[in-house]
Amino acid sequence: MLLRLWSNEDWLGEAFINSDGSGHIDLERMKNARMIGGFFAIFVPTDKTNMLASGPLDQKWALVNCLEMIDIYDALGQVISPCLTAGDVTRHPHKITGILHIEGAEMISETLEEIDLLFQRGVRSIGPLWSRSNIFGHGAPFDFPGSPDQGSGLTDYGKAFVKACDERQILIDVSHLNEAGSGMWRRSVTGPLWRPTLTPINCARHRAI
Repeated sequence: MLLRLWSNEDWLGEAFINSDGSGHIDLERMKNARMIGGFFAIFVPTDKTNMLASGPLDQKWALVNCLEMIDIYDALGQVISPCLTAGDVTRHPHKITGILHIEGAEMISETLEEIDLLFQRGVRSIGPLWSRSNIFGHGAPFDFPGSPDQGSGLTDYGKAFVKACDERQILIDVSHLNEAGSGMWRRSVTGPLWRPTLTPINCARHRAI
């Protein structure tokens, strides 16, 4: 949803608020489905004209566009209540409770300093990989037929990333890690896995655990 609004330069999220019927979801459809909350994902594409392109992504460019999507999310504050702690889940019963998520951490540099900026902006869930490689590891590629057993696992930066998110109690979405990385992230987390780690349960493709 945020990607669609950003792609259309809808900086106030009017298409979502006014439920114009575009895209997969909007406020009216959420209410009709009795949805009271959900993850709102940020995804920065490699190519704005080809959302499935899996080439490399410049970190600074990714950060700028990520922050623009967060600005759009913030502009939806009249209808979406950010969930920053467990106590926020039912804080505003007449709004949609939103957990801000990032799909692919290309906007985070080797220093990891951007994690604190994103945390301050409300991000509480990050998937380090999408179907492209970055400094943190290797995502399961868009190959069909194929196998998730392609490429090495988490890099040293990836292990440091997992540790940094664990310390801040940021959820770690491991959906698109390859097979080698799927075991390494468990060994990098010291706290209870259910707390810092989001584990997918209904993934049909080989590119998702």
